[in-house]
Amino acid sequence: MPMKPQIILTSYTRPKYLIPTVESLRQDDIELYIIDGGSDEETIQFIKQNSDGHLLFKGNPGADYLKTEGIKRFVTNDRFIITSDDLIYTKGYSKQLMDSHAQLNKDGLFWDFVACGKVRHHSPPYCERYIDVNGITVMPVRFGQVSGAVITTALCKLVGYFPIIGQSGQGDLAYSNLMRNRGIKYGYFKDIIIDSIGRDKYKDYPEYSKAFKVDEAKYVQSAKEYK
Repeated sequence: MPMKPQIILTSYTRPKYLIPTVESLRQDDIELYIIDGGSDEETIQFIKQNSDGHLLFKGNPGADYLKTEGIKRFVTNDRFIITSDDLIYTKGYSKQLMDSHAQLNKDGLFWDFVACGKVRHHSPPYCERYIDVNGITVMPVRFGQVSGAVITTALCKLVGYFPIIGQSGQGDLAYSNLMRNRGIKYGYFKDIIIDSIGRDKYKDYPEYSKAFKVDEAKYVQSAKEYK
């Protein structure tokens, strides 16, 4: 019997976004593991009721820490999907992502594969034009966000999981650069299968906004090293 796709979802004090995210993820037959950085009790109860496994931490140790701990604790498949609590997915996303990742890498492991959202975070010179690889249309990027990514478990473990840059998850840049240093390409799938619903999260959750501004400065400084 085929293994269900395993999904690691990190969350912290954002029930407004977490609930629709989980509802969209549950459209597919998956194993969902939620790693929480210290939400209120009502949100924690939602997590317990709607996950196949969960870890609850206090004091917001940071999204990159949560990702790493979730992967170590729950992932048993050779590949998994990682996401955050402010994205919604179209039905059938898990098969589309897994099949595309497998097709891209049919001649050997060369790609980490990322779902494409309606709001793209990349512009030249950090991204290239769409290209065809083994029948899959993908946009190569020099480094990227990991939400919606299919990640190869052994490789993630080999590079030491997610470097901790700050609380808001800016270790994505460092992680994707570690992949690039090992010859693994990062790319975005052309089809739109996720949508960001967290455009107002900085206004809705001031604590997150404050942490993000601090971490963004670290992210920008790090990005300069990879031009």
